[in-house]
Amino acid sequence: IIDLGKLFHDYVTISTIYVEAVIAGIPLNIMVDLGASELDRRINHFTDSKKKAFVNSLVLVESEAISFKQTFVVLGSFAIIVIGMILIVVFNIQKRLAGIVKHAVNLARGNLDKKIIAKRDDELGALENTFEGMRVALKTHIGALDELVEERTSELNFAKNQIQELLDNIDQGILVMNKNGIIGEQFSKKAIEIFEGSILDGQILPALLNASIEDANVFNVWLRTILKPQFQKVWKERGLDRLNPFNVVMLEKKGVNHYYNFDFELVFNSNDEVEFVMVLVNDITKIKQIEDAREEQEHQVSRLLAFIDNDMDSIRFFIGYCRELINKVSETSSEEILYN
Repeated sequence: IIDLGKLFHDYVTISTIYVEAVIAGIPLNIMVDLGASELDRRINHFTDSKKKAFVNSLVLVESEAISFKQTFVVLGSFAIIVIGMILIVVFNIQKRLAGIVKHAVNLARGNLDKKIIAKRDDELGALENTFEGMRVALKTHIGALDELVEERTSELNFAKNQIQELLDNIDQGILVMNKNGIIGEQFSKKAIEIFEGSILDGQILPALLNASIEDANVFNVWLRTILKPQFQKVWKERGLDRLNPFNVVMLEKKGVNHYYNFDFELVFNSNDEVEFVMVLVNDITKIKQIEDAREEQEHQVSRLLAFIDNDMDSIRFFIGYCRELINKVSETSSEEILYN
């Protein structure tokens, strides 16, 4: 605060004046009084000026502090406003992103009816417009696929009905079986008659025929064998059809034995792969009866020929023996005959 250099300069100046006064003959006491008063005046002036400078410095510091405080308040307020605006923008963006995510989830779940509207013309709005275009494209594509599926389903149902109508007009038992031996939905009316109204759809053939476990196992092995690629086209030529345990099956219906022949045909698709197995069921009861009658006739002819080949004495003995049996039977009561 006190400038020592300037104070030293003042003392030097006063000393110089005193020396000049002594040389000029001025009394020393007068010079001392003048010097002391001048020195006091100058010291007081210097002190007052330094006080004023100090006070002015304090006032300047205080004003600068107030200015800094005001600037800090302004900057703090501005920072709070900016942070608030940033938080509002971030919250708005987060909210819009949550809406876009919700639209994406709805699209993933197949909800394509709710329209996606872009709220603003910015990057997020462009993203919303993109999702809206995707929604429209997916809805159009799925609609076209639904129409195509409906058209194909209608065609398949029409073909299925035609096939079923054709099966109903065929006087032969026909079953459609998959590669696992399970009977499908389509079969002829004759097949229903053969199995006397049994539920055919979803049944396996051995269970439908009440086959034994051994025959069922043989049939499953045989079916897997003919479905192997190396046998699909040549299994009949190689005689594998004769290994089928259900070539001829007897079914008893109302106390009468009926005989059926089960013939199998592999049906291939456009890729030359086995699509399903068609089972043709033929009623061979009459043929079986004719064959049995023929065998009986052949047996009777054989016995007659054997009888004729004997000599006359053996024939007379046989005829006499038969007469004795006839007489014995005629003399026996019906109860004894049943008992015997």
